[in-house]
Amino acid sequence: MHKLLGMVSIVALLAACASTAEDDPLVNPNDPDTVITIDVDPVDPTDPTDTPDPIDIVVTGETVTVGGIRAAEYDGSTLRVNIALDGTASIDTYDPDGGVTGTNYDRFTTQNNGLSRFFTALAGESAGGEVFAVVAIDGGQFNRFLGGATVTQTDYDAPENAFVSYAGDYVGLLNVPTPTDPGPTGVSPAFFPRGGTEITGNVIINADFGPGAQVEGGIFNRETTVTINSTPTTLNLGEVVLVQSDILENGLFGGPVEQIRIDGNAPVIGSFSGAFGGSDAAFVGGTINLGKGLVFQPDPDNPDADIQVLLDDPASISALQEYGIFVMGACHANNCAAVVHAAP
Repeated sequence: MHKLLGMVSIVALLAACASTAEDDPLVNPNDPDTVITIDVDPVDPTDPTDTPDPIDIVVTGETVTVGGIRAAEYDGSTLRVNIALDGTASIDTYDPDGGVTGTNYDRFTTQNNGLSRFFTALAGESAGGEVFAVVAIDGGQFNRFLGGATVTQTDYDAPENAFVSYAGDYVGLLNVPTPTDPGPTGVSPAFFPRGGTEITGNVIINADFGPGAQVEGGIFNRETTVTINSTPTTLNLGEVVLVQSDILENGLFGGPVEQIRIDGNAPVIGSFSGAFGGSDAAFVGGTINLGKGLVFQPDPDNPDADIQVLLDDPASISALQEYGIFVMGACHANNCAAVVHAAP
């Protein structure tokens, strides 16, 4: 369980708890093939009580999962998700809600009734359905928020001794609640369901499929829009590093995420995971989980970063969390920059 988050001119935010998995033919994180555990560094290394929970990346068959998602299905138009308290079915169909501006990702929402949690999900799929990724989150209710992300590989053929680069768009959801007004009549606003907040950015990945296959990368141009003093405000968020990690034989992977630092003392702030897909690993899909809010930690190299205006107490830092995804194709050395910055 995670603690309540206080923010400037925003209602108190709610933090995540893990969910239990039901028997489902798609994903059963309680019966994994592999669990990759990422140890997260504390916000304040001098505080003996600051002991962040580790992040478990669950690998089950051709699927990697982080957080509370139990199952997900996406075919480029219809999204079905199983996450705690999102509905009555073993896997619920979410309602289309347009796309994420400037990207090829689709947005979906669901709410069982006016008193229940309001979930937002984002989904992306490779051109031929070789890999898809889903992230889902609610904005918080009853002192907790629920969220997670998953990637599934449906087709994969590893390239032989190849080095491949990938570039594209990143989308995520942050546990900063957005109003779902009007709230239910006669209910205290403290218990209103709320949505999450979108984050967008760009991502690059390098993968070496030779002996001892490895993957690494980074996310940049991260930004989100929140309401501060009743004014929508765009915040530029920090760049993050996807640290060099192993690629499993089936093309799945997982590893730590670090804050980018020039002093060589980069803290681990979360995890990344995913799967390559298609012939010669033509595509890659991934998940991001930035836990304990450490991506928003005061940055000694950039003390005036925009996110600092949002924090009003130290507990805020440790309660911010972000889940995100990316799905993108391979690019060649002479056009990767163009892919990153091209309109969809």
